[in-house]
Amino acid sequence: MLVDCDVEEPNDILFFPDASIVHQSNVTKEIPFIDTSKCIYCRKCVAYCELNAIVVIPPVKFAEINASLCHSCGADYIILVTEPTPFGLHDLKLMVQLLREIEKPFGVVINKANLGNQEIYDYLESEGIELLTEIPEDINRAYKKLLQTLSLKKLIS
Repeated sequence: MLVDCDVEEPNDILFFPDASIVHQSNVTKEIPFIDTSKCIYCRKCVAYCELNAIVVIPPVKFAEINASLCHSCGADYIILVTEPTPFGLHDLKLMVQLLREIEKPFGVVINKANLGNQEIYDYLESEGIELLTEIPEDINRAYKKLLQTLSLKKLIS
């Protein structure tokens, strides 16, 4: 079974063209809303949005956010969480390119750090990207086991 949990661009099917999709779920993101009853159509928001997701046409009092272009990028600092796998590295490179284009500061957390290979670390070093921390796989297993134990205790009591 292959599960692609990539929120931005689930695309692992590109690497496995003969695979078939058994189940698919929608993922949502928050999109800002422009309250046109309060908007003065100054276009400051258009200038701020580096993805050109905001359209404001003052003469006709039109203001709208294009949801397909919006990446909800209002954060001051982005933490990218990835895994040391070919898919993780591929998706990380895409996000790094985007964040550099929109000039957002970011750092990286590597999940399941003791699995996979060295390529992701080499990439971080060569690109001068800050590694914030690593989460080893055994911590993930311990956490999952704890959650299962707590769930069982709730069922018993």
